[in-house]
Amino acid sequence: MSPPTRLLLLTALLSASTATRAEVVPSANYRNHVAVEGRTAQGTEGALRIAYPGVTLRLRIDGPKLVLHCRASSDDVYLDVAIDGGEYERQRLSKGENELVLFDGEAGEHNIEVVKRTESWQGELVVDSFDAGDGRFLDPPPRSDRRLLFIGDSITCGAGADVRPEDPPQGAQNSSGRHAFGWLLARRLGAQAHLVSYGGRGIVRTWEGKRWPEEINAPQLYGRALPDDATSAWDAARYVPDAVGVCLGTNDFNLGIPDEEEFVTAYQNLLRRVRADAPQARAFVLDSPMYGPGEKGDAMRRYLDRVVAGLDDDRIERVSLQWRRGRPVDPHPVANEHVLIADEIEPVLRRRLGW
Repeated sequence: MSPPTRLLLLTALLSASTATRAEVVPSANYRNHVAVEGRTAQGTEGALRIAYPGVTLRLRIDGPKLVLHCRASSDDVYLDVAIDGGEYERQRLSKGENELVLFDGEAGEHNIEVVKRTESWQGELVVDSFDAGDGRFLDPPPRSDRRLLFIGDSITCGAGADVRPEDPPQGAQNSSGRHAFGWLLARRLGAQAHLVSYGGRGIVRTWEGKRWPEEINAPQLYGRALPDDATSAWDAARYVPDAVGVCLGTNDFNLGIPDEEEFVTAYQNLLRRVRADAPQARAFVLDSPMYGPGEKGDAMRRYLDRVVAGLDDDRIERVSLQWRRGRPVDPHPVANEHVLIADEIEPVLRRRLGW
């Protein structure tokens, strides 16, 4: 027999019997039964659309089983699931409709947490319903009043962060918003976190040198609930952060040193938008931990210094980060390096926010 908290992934068409089960909660009613942390959008028939990494769903049930009915836009959508504060278990969805048994064990009250690990470009998750079978849904855990926002690229997404001995050296299975420094900081500080981040994108150009409107970059991402859906406008009033960390520039510098005036002006304009949406928030301009000393890294840090100095805003400051080595096959910071990045930022946040 399976251990009580073992996760079973079943890919199948949703059966007609679903509608007759005792406690089926369509995602249209998720606000009543699920605590959602992270940017999402409402889809057709009330479905909950999730693209950004690190989006977290928390539920409480009184019963022996909980099933998630969902859809994935690719075979590269991964989730982490934890039961009653236990270890997270990684699950891979299949493109199309999925039936994921989140919990199957002893009756009683249980806390379930689901985290979208993977990046937006790796696939979108659509939550259709949760099914508690013969059990019932309880009020979800309360969300913290403390709110953090992190804007960035693949580093902020946790790309390549969760590397396991049994895994291929590269692939979607290594991506994990849950291991990213922003998500970690939120847990340490008892806060929520929104990771508005997308691999390969910059402040003015992508890692391939593409600019808007050929490709979206951070200024476009910031205004969207779903980065690849131009119609999914995000209402900034839904989530007003206490602090914002911005980690951009890695991709702008990939093909060479970008034009200084263009980079500085675009970065400042983004920060002005952020401050207009959250006038009381502290904003922190972070170094790229993928650039150490050298021509590119030195130029980037000089540009970032100019960004902050030119705004003359005492609520915006620079935070220096050390270079992180990553792996020979992938320079992105790995899980233990994200811990070190969080270690660098945490005292600054605590000092400025009084947390």
